[in-house]
Amino acid sequence: RGCCCAPPVLSRSPRRLCVQARAARPVVQDELAAADEPLAFAVRRMNVEFEKAARVDDVLVVETLYRPQKGARLMIDQRIRRGPETIAGAQVQAVCIDGAGRAKRPPRSMAERWASFVLPADADWPSV
Repeated sequence: RGCCCAPPVLSRSPRRLCVQARAARPVVQDELAAADEPLAFAVRRMNVEFEKAARVDDVLVVETLYRPQKGARLMIDQRIRRGPETIAGAQVQAVCIDGAGRAKRPPRSMAERWASFVLPADADWPSV
């Protein structure tokens, strides 16, 4: 199931690449699409800065900080780490859309579900 709010941990075993959610899943895309009034999240803008190269067999961790919601927009900061070093960072702007693709403010119940994942706009990354 696709999820916009569960930061995944990517790990490599000799046989397969697996994705494990490290956090509860407050908003799942399948649930949004199946609602009486279908909604989805689309990436509107993404700025990625690659600092170092990664290899196929590297164990990578994607860390995510959620910023306060602005209308239909969800502001997200992400960084990709290999061990203690950050190898890439991204600022993402996602927008909640209705079935016709128009921007729509997420329902209050949805915002309440992800509220515990949102940090203040001026919060910085916690130390490792």
